[in-house]
Amino acid sequence: MRMFKERIRDWLGIKEENERLSNRISLLELELKKTNNTIDNMQKDINSIVEDIKELRNELTMAIQQLNNEKVSESDILHITEKIKDIEDRLNTLSVVSDVQSTLTVSSDSNNIKESILQLIESGNEYNVSDMIRILNVSNYKFYKALSELEKEKKVKKTKKGNKIILELKA
Repeated sequence: MRMFKERIRDWLGIKEENERLSNRISLLELELKKTNNTIDNMQKDINSIVEDIKELRNELTMAIQQLNNEKVSESDILHITEKIKDIEDRLNTLSVVSDVQSTLTVSSDSNNIKESILQLIESGNEYNVSDMIRILNVSNYKFYKALSELEKEKKVKKTKKGNKIILELKA
């Protein structure tokens, strides 16, 4: 009887469908783990930014007190301005990363990856290839496959800056 049931399953293709669905579930579980890791990393970045903001708030309070006493130096003002710019850049990066990751579907197909690469480039922030792979949370193979298609479509070009490869939109 058991042999008969197995033959019917084979004949109907149920066994292959079960295997296909099991593989799909495994891929979805892997994607879920990657997404959870990305969320954890973003939470760490947010916590770091919050700490920087608290520190900057204290420095601004001190600078205001010094300014009231006319003891603030130009280097103090430059230092605070640089920290504000750094925090602003980090917040913009988090915003772009969040936007890009929200557009990715679990399938991570080539078109979605290509669109996400273009979004990162268009954001105005300068990302190297390894940063993009980390942000998009895709395999090197999928990333370079999408990148190759974008280059064939003449949408992006690679530029070497130091020991890093930066992507730019082709004019």
